[in-house]
Amino acid sequence: MKFDLQKFNSEFQKRVILLFSLFIIVDIIANIPSLNLFVDIFSHFKVQYFHISILFLIVFIYFSYFYKKYVAAAIISILLIFVNYFEMSNYCGECFSAVQSDIKLGLFNVLTDNKHYDKLFNEISLKNPDIVILQEVNDVWLNNIKPLKNSFPYFIDHPRDDNFGMSLYSKYPLKNSDIEFWTDYYVPVIRAQIEIKGKAVTIYCVHTLPPVSNDYLSARNKMLEKISKILNDARRKENVIIAGDFNTTVFSPAYKRFIDSSLNSHIVYDAIRYAPKIEGTWNAFHPPIFRITLEHILTVPPLRLKMTEIGNNIGSDHLPVFAEFAFKE
Repeated sequence: MKFDLQKFNSEFQKRVILLFSLFIIVDIIANIPSLNLFVDIFSHFKVQYFHISILFLIVFIYFSYFYKKYVAAAIISILLIFVNYFEMSNYCGECFSAVQSDIKLGLFNVLTDNKHYDKLFNEISLKNPDIVILQEVNDVWLNNIKPLKNSFPYFIDHPRDDNFGMSLYSKYPLKNSDIEFWTDYYVPVIRAQIEIKGKAVTIYCVHTLPPVSNDYLSARNKMLEKISKILNDARRKENVIIAGDFNTTVFSPAYKRFIDSSLNSHIVYDAIRYAPKIEGTWNAFHPPIFRITLEHILTVPPLRLKMTEIGNNIGSDHLPVFAEFAFKE
């Protein structure tokens, strides 16, 4: 059979236009300010949409060289690039790098089935945090990380086998530590207080439900709303750090409504926004371009965010996140 190049080009162009039309629809849905489950799912991939828009622009610039009708598609691609870039630009901020660090926190979603305990120890030894938060721990994990207590003698454990176990380990004594439950699903939240340089710091360890159903979405949003209230009450008065896997990105309508808009994002420090590059923390088994960031470490003045770093793979589907904080002088 003779290969028909003209027919192939025509079919290829049709398929590109079809994919581009679907991509436009998805990108529009992702920007709808709604707490709808469908919108929430599509909202997290703004970094990926940005790169896809660039790919479409390159293709349509090439097509336009032969067919002027594709100029309009190239212009639409440019608009989509700017829309998604604007979202990404809100990701970046400036840390108070000149100030001295007073607290260093490491956040690890270890993955319950993960057996690479040595990688966790190596990463903690390398980064040397003052506070270690472990999520998705069960009794097997706690049994295998007992040596951690030699360096972090103050701790609170709440192991579970459903991927919602949690532990907090500290080099500083813990005060008023407790396990709280913010929803009817009884997802645990660790609350503990430490004292550094004569100043109290309350730490919350949070792991929200994944938004895989409307009920779970509602429960996750309820926890985000609770986080917003804690930060709002603490602002300018108390030192508070809230860290965990929130099962949402900074791009989602829920994050914007409960964390950003209610508190003014320039007052809330989300450590992940200050990472040196946007590389994503989940899924660590995928190439970086396909990852999104579900981990968050939040604080408000009087605490300052000094530094953020995404750590090395510890065998989990999540990458660890480290943040350093300083008391405002």
